Amino acid sequence: MNVDTLLKNADIALYRVKGWGRNTYNFYTATIPSPESNTEAIENPLNCVWKANACCIISLRSICFPGSLAGVKVLLRSHSPELGWIPPDRFIPIAAETGLILPLGKWILEQACWQYQQWLGGGVILPNIAVNLSARQLCQPTLIAKIDRILERTEMKPKYLGLEITETAMMLNFDIPYNVLSQLSERGIRISVEGFGTGYAAFNYLKTWTVKSLKIDRSFVRDLASDPSDRSIAKALAAMAPGLNLGTIAQAIETPAQWQ
Repeated sequence: MNVDTLLKNADIALYRVKGWGRNTYNFYTATIPSPESNTEAIENPLNCVWKANACCIISLRSICFPGSLAGVKVLLRSHSPELGWIPPDRFIPIAAETGLILPLGKWILEQACWQYQQWLGGGVILPNIAVNLSARQLCQPTLIAKIDRILERTEMKPKYLGLEITETAMMLNFDIPYNVLSQLSERGIRISVEGFGTGYAAFNYLKTWTVKSLKIDRSFVRDLASDPSDRSIAKALAAMAPGLNLGTIAQAIETPAQWQ
């Protein structure tokens, strides 16, 4: 690797980490998209159609009591005339790097609250609706005030809203997430740690964070039927959570074997 390539890679890593807050760092990898690569087509809201869908979170108790729902999760999808359907792992990092994640995150949260109220008004009773909260949103000084305004505008009760934060986002700057999550929890909003075990795996912080549940990452669920290591990790997380008064959610169960 020559000096020019090294400096270019360093700039790409720097570009990504700038939005994460102070006293942070990032290593360059080939999977990090450069700021120029298709960024304009993705970041321009006029060139993309953003659609918020919902998936069901099903309780294991529904085996005995059919139809038991633990809640719903909002999923964002994007389509560009130039690029077609864009996977979330492609457009979410670019949205974060360009700052689009802030207005986009606010829009998703408001749409989720309106949708929940429509379901409720139509007689559909759901325990809660969950929305992802990005690292940049978590570090935004006005985040609490914005969430309060959205809840007030949509007449949504905080206890029906769930916010999911990745383990990595929570660890970028401990003081900020701790203070923000404490305030959100005081309002009755449910906080979940998404992708637990794939980031820093700081188990000691679980004693401090005001979270309600852990989400076992899909990377541990995909090969549950064939990989003893994945089974051991999933069992360990599921066994640990109740001792910490936490619920457990397994992501992306798609087969009877995974379900079992």
